[in-house]
Amino acid sequence: GPVNVDGSNRPKPDLTAPGVSVQSAGLGGGYTSGDGTSMASPHVAGVAALLWAAAPALRGQVAATEAILRQTAIYHDATTCGVTIPNRANNTWGWGEVDAFAAIQAALTLGEVRGTLRDAMTSQPLSGARVTLSGPGGLNETVATDSSGQYTFKAAAGAYTLSLTALGYQAATAPATITAGATTTQDVPLTPAVAQAVGGVVSDSGRPVRATVRVAGI
Repeated sequence: GPVNVDGSNRPKPDLTAPGVSVQSAGLGGGYTSGDGTSMASPHVAGVAALLWAAAPALRGQVAATEAILRQTAIYHDATTCGVTIPNRANNTWGWGEVDAFAAIQAALTLGEVRGTLRDAMTSQPLSGARVTLSGPGGLNETVATDSSGQYTFKAAAGAYTLSLTALGYQAATAPATITAGATTTQDVPLTPAVAQAVGGVVSDSGRPVRATVRVAGI
């Protein structure tokens, strides 16, 4: 990192793991010693597998798994490739060196936050609304509410923020504290936005043409 091909300037790598003189199975039998990401990546994949074995509720929860790995990594300060987020992530070590024991301890504190989004005026549930859970370890996971306006997240115990948006409603945020082994309920009412009429003419060189106009998000 930093990654600038897409203009994000985000730090890379996310994590680091042992990747020098690592013993590995050799092609055709026996063992050999290898270097590079092909040695480091299996360490991270192995820790992810351990997390899912230790905490079955985490299985399939990719964003939460990644967040736990980042939250529990052993931080190493480095400015060789520039400073990005002081004491959080840099472009040499990322969030730090993966720590299997600390990650499993965090996974065992897994909890849940769920709730229902409703129209603040009518109390009707809002389906298809977007709910984002953000917090420690760079967690930034988004889900859509179901037909009953409900959403659910699983994450390690800690303090998080919910960001909620729905077409035709004012955006809102709400705190969410996740407790180990428990379910936190956070219902959020959304206030309808002021409706505005939008109109116009589709033309080609000044001549009106037949066209289909769609509004993104509807």
